[in-house]
Amino acid sequence: MAQTASASSPGQPASRPLGRQPFITFIKGVAFYAALLLIIAFFLFPTAWVVVTSLKLPVEYFSIPPRWIPEAPTLDHYRKMFVDYNVADAIKNSVIISAANTIVTLLFAIPLAYAVARYRVGGGWLPGWIISQRMLPAVAIVLPFFLIFRQLRLINTYQGMIIAYAIFFIPFAAWLLLGFFEDFPKEIQDAAMVDGATEVGALLRIVLPLLAGGIFVVALLVFIFTWNDLLIALVLTRQETRTLMVFFTAALVSPTQEDFGVAAGAIVIGMIPAYLFALFGQRYLVRGLTMGGLKE
Repeated sequence: MAQTASASSPGQPASRPLGRQPFITFIKGVAFYAALLLIIAFFLFPTAWVVVTSLKLPVEYFSIPPRWIPEAPTLDHYRKMFVDYNVADAIKNSVIISAANTIVTLLFAIPLAYAVARYRVGGGWLPGWIISQRMLPAVAIVLPFFLIFRQLRLINTYQGMIIAYAIFFIPFAAWLLLGFFEDFPKEIQDAAMVDGATEVGALLRIVLPLLAGGIFVVALLVFIFTWNDLLIALVLTRQETRTLMVFFTAALVSPTQEDFGVAAGAIVIGMIPAYLFALFGQRYLVRGLTMGGLKE
């Protein structure tokens, strides 16, 4: 008699158990997303802890063992910041100084990066010298700034703060922009100039709009770094021009007692600009971060 149909014919692969492969894929997917959630929770825990602390009563954030969730969330710390401590002035100062420094930095960094990328101004050593200036720690230059600005009567002024930050951040912004200008196809600008545009006109109408994503990323970094800076603001400002970060340290070093709730509230307010930039400028941010990553 002939063999039963269950026997596999020569040359045909052995059949795999049904249902095993989808189960393995499912387990791998669960493990991947579980690991991803753990990583996200790890990095978001400090932020969540600060937000929760800003809603706690003093007895709760001093309690042992710690109370992870406040029993009676309160906005009293935020009321104290705006009513008793007048944090609105510190926020206004931070916005003015950070925005003005970002604009001034880009006004100088864009021509500098363009000149180095297009005409190799300074030869091969200038880009290295530019980034070396940014490598200097702020503590190495803040004391000379203080002595010079005191003679020029720029202490406790917006102008002094903007000049100090611009000097510190122009090399950083120029170094970042240099890569964008070097990756930009020169032929596009040359074609615009052949059609009658001047070099400045081609730069403003063609090059910069196409590099808007990269410029936005640089502007975001300069703004956030200026917003979060403490050392330069602590040395060069006084009560009238103190920034939000200086206000934060004042809450932690109080003549009477440390107010951790107010300090946590100041941190929460300080995080808002970064989230707003990422939320409303997400398209430019992603485009700028990936610019130059794909080349033909």
